[in-house]
Amino acid sequence: MYALLQLVLAMLPCALLMHLILYMDRNEREPLGLVVKILVMGAISVIPAVSIEQAVEGLPFMKAAGLKHAFFESFLSAAPTEELCKLMPVMLFAWNRPEFNEENDGIVYTGASALGFALHENICFVLSKGLGVGLIRAVSSIPLHCFTGVVMGYYVGKAKFAKGKKLPLLLTGFVWVYLVHGLYDTLCLSGSSLAMLVLPMMVAVTWIGMAVLKKGRQLSLNRAMPGSAAKGAISNVQGTLPERPRNIVFPKQVSSHIWKAVMGRLLLSASFLFMVMAYLGAKVQNNNENILQVLVGGIIIVCIPATVGSLLEISYRRSKRALTTGSQR
Repeated sequence: MYALLQLVLAMLPCALLMHLILYMDRNEREPLGLVVKILVMGAISVIPAVSIEQAVEGLPFMKAAGLKHAFFESFLSAAPTEELCKLMPVMLFAWNRPEFNEENDGIVYTGASALGFALHENICFVLSKGLGVGLIRAVSSIPLHCFTGVVMGYYVGKAKFAKGKKLPLLLTGFVWVYLVHGLYDTLCLSGSSLAMLVLPMMVAVTWIGMAVLKKGRQLSLNRAMPGSAAKGAISNVQGTLPERPRNIVFPKQVSSHIWKAVMGRLLLSASFLFMVMAYLGAKVQNNNENILQVLVGGIIIVCIPATVGSLLEISYRRSKRALTTGSQR
């Protein structure tokens, strides 16, 4: 039963983020079979990634200590290898497919490959190290893999339909996610207080990823019906643009505020998990005075992210309520 709970926890964040990517692609959905194929190939790409990383880490210049070792392992081994392995399934199995017919498809396929990679990796970590690790990864490494995949996918989609050279766009996307991934791993492996910077970094990565998802959706809508052409066609038929029905809440209006809910809940979840892990760590030492000090220190640390998360959640709910109320007038 415990193993089943671990498996569910390992799979749930990846499933939710995959649903988010597919939801933002609802204008022209990709074949589910192809998306699943890319996701599976992304999961399989963990195998060559581990082999390459082990080979690189065995090189003489990788024998360092402290922050230097964290930097070398992150920027010379983990980040370039993993990002390249996540990109390969898209280039090999989706790039030349007729279904890849708009820029936003690059986001869908690369995001699926990244989440497949994250899913395989997460199952291994959670089953071997327990639920605590799964909870932490659910708000850190899983969103990192997802949203760096989304950003790289945006450049893959732009490169696919670029009239000029495609390689510069592909390299731009790869270098961006390589630097972000390398910095994240360096902070996590630093073994110092620098690891606390992961939290604000994940907020920034999530914000950028949500912005890119919205940009990709807009590109899809523009390709399906250019705004000026659509406006002209309606004007020619009716003379003026039709009024928006007042009893409908348009999904696009609501989705424009989803980033607040995602970021707010990510911050609140991360703050809660940090407090739980801090309490459990102090509890192991069986020192009530130390527990109190840890809790007070933890509250000080999470005060700002928890406050920002609460304000974003309140703003999202107010925006959604305002849209609903306005549509019913």
